[in-house]
Amino acid sequence: MLDTVLKAGKIPFTLEPSPYEESQEGEYFRERDARIERMKDKINEQLTMRNADREYMKKWLSGAYYGMAFSKFDVEPVVSTEFKQVDMGLGNTGQYLSPEEQSQYVRYEMVQAEEDVPGHRYVSVWNMVWDLDADDLQSGDGYAERIMSSAWDLRQLVKKPGYIKDNIVSVIQEKIGDTSTDTGDAPAEHPSKESIQDRRKKFRRYEFYLRAPKKYVDEFEVKLKNKGDEIPYIGLIGEDEEAEESGIEIEIMGEICDGEIIRYIRNSGKRPHKMWVIESNLDESTGTGIADNMEGVQGALVGMIRAFEDNKKLSANVTTAVKKRYFNDPNQLDEIKPGTQYDLADSVDDVRKAILPIVFPDVGESLMSGIELMLRLKDDVSMIPTIMQGFTLDKHQPDTAYELRQLTANAGKYIGQAIRNNDEQFIEPEIRDIYEYNMVYGDDESCKVNAKVKANGFTSFQNKEIRGERMKLLLGGLVANEFLNKYVKVKPHLDVIYESMDEDPDKFIKTEEEMMNEAKQEAQMRAGAEQRAIEIMRAEKEHEARLEAGQQTLEHAQEIEAKDREHEQTITETEQEHINDMEMATLEAKLDRVYKIDSRGGTK
Repeated sequence: MLDTVLKAGKIPFTLEPSPYEESQEGEYFRERDARIERMKDKINEQLTMRNADREYMKKWLSGAYYGMAFSKFDVEPVVSTEFKQVDMGLGNTGQYLSPEEQSQYVRYEMVQAEEDVPGHRYVSVWNMVWDLDADDLQSGDGYAERIMSSAWDLRQLVKKPGYIKDNIVSVIQEKIGDTSTDTGDAPAEHPSKESIQDRRKKFRRYEFYLRAPKKYVDEFEVKLKNKGDEIPYIGLIGEDEEAEESGIEIEIMGEICDGEIIRYIRNSGKRPHKMWVIESNLDESTGTGIADNMEGVQGALVGMIRAFEDNKKLSANVTTAVKKRYFNDPNQLDEIKPGTQYDLADSVDDVRKAILPIVFPDVGESLMSGIELMLRLKDDVSMIPTIMQGFTLDKHQPDTAYELRQLTANAGKYIGQAIRNNDEQFIEPEIRDIYEYNMVYGDDESCKVNAKVKANGFTSFQNKEIRGERMKLLLGGLVANEFLNKYVKVKPHLDVIYESMDEDPDKFIKTEEEMMNEAKQEAQMRAGAEQRAIEIMRAEKEHEARLEAGQQTLEHAQEIEAKDREHEQTITETEQEHINDMEMATLEAKLDRVYKIDSRGGTK
């Protein structure tokens, strides 16, 4: 429940601007929105300083146990520790030092700062008494909170506004030496305090806020004047007029300790206590909690478990019936152990006459069906099914996803009622108290703005438990449908889903500017890729053209080379033929000359 209500560990609230005039300019709206954000940040910081999440844990536990819870607005001094840098007295010398040298002269001192921080503390139902005729503390005739105090606690109150010193001293003196612990007709103590014997906080102090008859108020004020004390009159948060009913009763606040009025103030403001009812009970004056709803089932379940345990103890243990006169040594029967031999009398002709086991029937299995029935009923009666607690038991697991959705949806209606009551009775009035304190008494003027407090606990519950799951299913179906996919805006769906998980959607989802930049980069990359593809194709074509031209050039060169070789071969053949012809002619000439000589002189 706390994980559902406390969104990201913070109290779920927001500040909305009050109705404004339409004639205001745009700059006014921007300044107003900035002030609202600063006020929300300041309130969140104050809630953190006052450990509001821990206080809410106590309130929800009280609501679950008792059906209701109380809180009180107060302003407490909160001490924080911080470290401030000490001036080492370097003066203008520091500007001539390097960063490394300056770091050697850096020193820090621990400083404690105290700040008055508004907030609300948890008040136990055991310490509250109130008008049961009214539905809330503000409209009733009055109420009181019991505060157990020690003598030291009382003395710390003397200098605070409205306290009557003489009466405080008188109460302390009367209690000196009193060791009695009789509480008389006083309301019941908190269970954790009842067993304390030696008490330091033995003074029962009641801080009350009520409407008292004007006659008695006037008489008491006269008594105070006669003692020389001024009548304190201070206002609480707000400027509400003095609360009176027809001039007969007056709203006052004060404290009573052991029957003595130790504080008196006319209350011109609203009452600081708040009351939350987890489930309204139309027939009772108090709320109904989860424990109240479980009372009947728990009683039956505890009875069955005890009966089961008793039956197992009887059926699992050995029980015997014996006649001691049949034993020679009856003392052997004082302790029966496995393997023990017993000396029977000679008159016993059958051991069963001397000792006989008694068998108790084991009816545990018949009780199991009743126990299982109570375990099933507890989910329906408590309105908090086991599946909502983060685990399931055998035989109780939902069989289908539809059954699971129905189970959580029905539980969500009950839980949603408790959360809505918490919004209206705790979160909104408590945050409003802090907001009003900052507006009236706060020193920071930059965050003051006219706004309205709105609690978002139920909205957070809807977003987390209902809207988030439904949105996941819806988005999954829409995205999977090709026909509907083109009509879907995915971003709003994702925002709801991430918010249901207490995560900031902006951390995980890209903004429109980022998507535009990425789309632009992708377009540029695609354009660059296309340009590179075109250039590659052009280069390939040029390369192919160069290859083709080179091939043609090569073929032409080869043709020329072939022709040159053919021409050279032709020339060579021609020259060879010419040489052969010349050699033949030379040979013929030589032969002719020889033959001519022979014809003149004869052949030799």
